[in-house]
Amino acid sequence: MTVRLIGSDPDGIRICHVEGESLTTVVVPRELLSEAKRLPDIPKRGIYYLLDEDHGVIGRVYAGQTTQGLARLDSHKSRKEFWNKAVMFLDDESNMDRDVLDALEADAIGYVRTHGSYETDNLETPQPYVSPYKEQTVKRLHKSILFRMAVLGYVCIR
Repeated sequence: MTVRLIGSDPDGIRICHVEGESLTTVVVPRELLSEAKRLPDIPKRGIYYLLDEDHGVIGRVYAGQTTQGLARLDSHKSRKEFWNKAVMFLDDESNMDRDVLDALEADAIGYVRTHGSYETDNLETPQPYVSPYKEQTVKRLHKSILFRMAVLGYVCIR
C-alpha cells in the first residue's frame, strides 16, 4: 500500500492506494476537513468510518456511505461531535454503483456492530438487495477495506 502524507504530517491527511486497485482511501482528521476538501481528483462514492480514535484505539465509531465524497463530512461535523478522524474508501460510479455502495455500507455497519469493542452510532444494520452478480465485488471490496484499516493501524475494525 502506498501512503501519501499531505503536508508531510503522519498524523495529518493521508491518501492511500493499493497497486492494481482503483479504491482510494483518505484519512481525514476532523480539524483538517476544509483542507482535505480542496484535494484534487478524489472520487466521490464510497463508505466511511467516523472514529473517536486515540493512537489507533477506537472508542466510538459510525459507518456510513456517500455519493458526495469528502463534502459528506460537513454535515457530520456539525451534527456528530464525537469523531476526531474520518477514514473514507472512495471510488467512481463505474466501480461502485448504488447496489454495491448499499451492500458495502450494510457490511461495514454489520461488521462494526458484531466485531467492535466500542460504542457505535449506527442504530440499525440495513438489509439491501445484492445481485448475485455483484456479491463477489462486495466481498472483495469489504476485504480490501478491512486490510487497509489494519495497515493504517485501526486494529479494532479488522
